[in-house]
Amino acid sequence: MKNFWSTFAAALLAFVLGTIILQCIALFVFFGIMASFFASTAEKSVSIPSNSVLKIELTSIPEKTNTYGFSFYDNNNASITLTDLVQAIKRAKDNDNIQGIYINSPLPMAGMASLKVVREALADFSKNSGKWVMAYADQYSQPGYYLSSVADSVFINPQGMLELKGLASSSLFYRNTLKKFGVDMMIFKVGTYKSAVEPYLLDGYSEANKEQIQSYMQGLWNEMRSKISASRHIASSSIDSIVNRGPAMFDPQQYKQLALVDNLLYEREVMQHMHDKLDLSYDDDINFVTPRELLRTPPRLKKSSSNEKIVVCYAEGVINSSVASSPSPFSSSSITEKLANELIDQANNDDVAAVVLRVNSPGGSAFVSEQIWDAVMYTKSRKPIVISMGDYAASGGYYISCAGSYIFAESVTITGSIGIYGMFPNLSGAADKLELKQDVVKTHKYADALSSIIRPMTDDEKLLMQQYIERGYNTFITRVADGRGMTKQSVDSIAQGRVWTGEQALSIHLVDELGGLDAAIEKAASLANVSNYKVDYRNRERYEMSEFYSLFMHSFGRSLLQQILTADEINAILESRELRSLQGFQAILPFEVVL
Repeated sequence: MKNFWSTFAAALLAFVLGTIILQCIALFVFFGIMASFFASTAEKSVSIPSNSVLKIELTSIPEKTNTYGFSFYDNNNASITLTDLVQAIKRAKDNDNIQGIYINSPLPMAGMASLKVVREALADFSKNSGKWVMAYADQYSQPGYYLSSVADSVFINPQGMLELKGLASSSLFYRNTLKKFGVDMMIFKVGTYKSAVEPYLLDGYSEANKEQIQSYMQGLWNEMRSKISASRHIASSSIDSIVNRGPAMFDPQQYKQLALVDNLLYEREVMQHMHDKLDLSYDDDINFVTPRELLRTPPRLKKSSSNEKIVVCYAEGVINSSVASSPSPFSSSSITEKLANELIDQANNDDVAAVVLRVNSPGGSAFVSEQIWDAVMYTKSRKPIVISMGDYAASGGYYISCAGSYIFAESVTITGSIGIYGMFPNLSGAADKLELKQDVVKTHKYADALSSIIRPMTDDEKLLMQQYIERGYNTFITRVADGRGMTKQSVDSIAQGRVWTGEQALSIHLVDELGGLDAAIEKAASLANVSNYKVDYRNRERYEMSEFYSLFMHSFGRSLLQQILTADEINAILESRELRSLQGFQAILPFEVVL
């Protein structure tokens, strides 16, 4: 026994000392990074040498990032925001020292609308700058090829793979599996097309769900096919024919024969080709410039001297309570009640002429969505607020958008999904298998309602819950009807949880116009009747000094995890964590679009 306590004390002491040493090391690194951060921010601008090339390497394209960018797990290119990337491409067009753009983004993990915006910026650069765009990859994913096909020259490794396969949607259905474990899911929903609950109710997609999935996927594919067709000078029908032959398994020579690429080259040969374009000796280094470096150059046009501003606020991620969105190494972007406070602040700011709310969200908490909707309404009562939809503005994402003064969407934005559901597990069958019993003493009839998951709901409780869900749905379609100037009946006919593309949403009056963020900003200025204004992009999370260390440890922890887990494994944990953090009834998109 004496040896046990000695060993235990030694182990405990080692643990405490190890923790202290680790914290000291982390603090040392933290203060070093802080010093380098403040040193870097002191540099006002950079100078771009002549004969430079803008290099675009993308893994993701977020709408916003944190101000102080403790990014141990991304390179200087990969996590640049969509707004900043587009601005960098515009700068490259006007900068005489930038000779061309090199795209090396074979596997971008981004939504269709974001990729479309970047592709359009690259197409504008190619058409109006007189400069070249070149793309190379060892292998192209389908979204990577969609983006890269805009280039004047598209190259692939002689042993590379080009993934063109069309779009598909699949789901696992758990109903029978859960029954084997004695679990029964009690479902409450409104909306024929609100399909998030189908895996717990059915053994396959409902016909209504198949209809909406096929409809929106065809809209996304039409965009992808038409742009590849135009850039590569291949007939649209030929694109479909190629895709139906499974090009991912082709001999790479076929990619060139079919005009999908211009040549099969190793990366060193691509660099030699670029040396020739730049008239450089092969011994000379090519001066590649990142988008962030380009953004630190002085713009050609002087900034407006006006005090009036158009403020762009960002709503990115799942809508959730700030209580449920505690930071961790697995945290992803989320929308909380803080957005409502930010909108109210901008509404009360006399220097702000109008607000643009950029929405990229599949929805989430119905309660939090209502709070943000109220803030949008308050803002609209004081000044114009224009909505700009990104990849998603669905369910709760549409809820917070519908009150806007004017709504823009991309043609491939996923929106609508106007519906609400609630889902509760009943583990009484599992409890019976385990001979687990529960007894309750209560003062009132519903005192234990929803507090136990090992008994089924009573008929009275089910009735109350369904009425509650229906009230939520009625509130949702009322918000939409009031915001869009429609009757509740007409909203209900296009709601029912159905998902629409932006192009479809325009035809049914859920949005006002197709266009991106720039178009939304111009509209906001027009509605505010201002022509001389500044644009304030609020796409940086701002933190107090007291939050720096927590932010640092969050990034440091995630960097360590990325050395252990793959990107797919981390994304799976992120999805699981988001689902676990959802509170209350949900207005959320029932599936994710995978390109």
